[in-house]
Amino acid sequence: MRCEKNILRRRNNAIVFLFLFYFTSMGPHPKALYS
Repeated sequence: MRCEKNILRRRNNAIVFLFLFYFTSMGPHPKALYS
């Protein structure tokens, strides 16, 4: 079950990262969030 949880957690992290990257890229000042 640990393997399944790790896979789900990794998948969730990837989705969140892609979502945040897409959302920030659509923002008016994406660089301001990183710096």
